[in-house]
Amino acid sequence: MRDISQEKQLLRKQIKVAISQISDVEKRHESTMLTNKIAQFINSHPEIRTVASYAANAKELNLDSLPAMCPKVRFCYPKCGNRGLMEFHLVKDVIELKSMTMGIREPNAEIHPQVRAADIDLYLCPAYAFSENGERLGKGGGYYDRYLSHKREDALLVGIAFSCQKLTNSEIPTEAHDLRVDWLL
Repeated sequence: MRDISQEKQLLRKQIKVAISQISDVEKRHESTMLTNKIAQFINSHPEIRTVASYAANAKELNLDSLPAMCPKVRFCYPKCGNRGLMEFHLVKDVIELKSMTMGIREPNAEIHPQVRAADIDLYLCPAYAFSENGERLGKGGGYYDRYLSHKREDALLVGIAFSCQKLTNSEIPTEAHDLRVDWLL
């Protein structure tokens, strides 16, 4: 019998190794190129007013310069809470984010207002891996899957990953609760 949970854990380990082999120079280059593409897309779509982004760790594409490139857009960032729940909070400058649980930079719920899922137009979503048809291998906590199950139907979900994190469709084990992204960058 197939153990999808075990398959996911094994694939996460393989992707961690692949990411660790990317040089810092290459990470900065891919981050800059992708941030420029996202900024062009956002700035060419005035209907996008609120973007849910993330504060990258060393194993993720860094989008910290994106808010400065899109001054007419509000940016919100995730805060992970108890019981596997996540919420997004409006942040004016990424330097306001503080290192919290597991070293993840998060907003302060006392000073950064919460943003409702109904108000978010675009989600920039990190993960360990994505398939060509949008399947997503998250980090195992289920935070994004739980939150995004309540997103507005017309909100765009974009997967953000290094090139080594894009896999073929058959390589990502999925379960019914795993959400797909609309695009992969």
